[in-house]
Amino acid sequence: MASSPKPYSLQLAERIHNTTGKDRLGRICVLGIILESLWHSVVERKLLKTSAPVVRKALFKAAIFWPGVYVVTGAAVKWAELRVRKAEEIELETRRASQETHWD
Repeated sequence: MASSPKPYSLQLAERIHNTTGKDRLGRICVLGIILESLWHSVVERKLLKTSAPVVRKALFKAAIFWPGVYVVTGAAVKWAELRVRKAEEIELETRRASQETHWD
């Protein structure tokens, strides 16, 4: 019996579920906002002589972007974990059912 291909949502969930660094998501986002803030405040402001209002606007955008990345990525990771767990449970139930009918 040939197995049917996995649905795209399960393939995507497995990719997200197996992603390296998902346990360090908080640190990644905090470092992202720190590095972007340093870039805007040091490099753009002092070296490139960018005006203060432009730098403030860029810092404000970074302050919105990085927490958004954390929330959206965290939600995607939780969804993937639930989707993969559900698929594993369904596969386990299917195996049990086929073993029970095989022995009957």
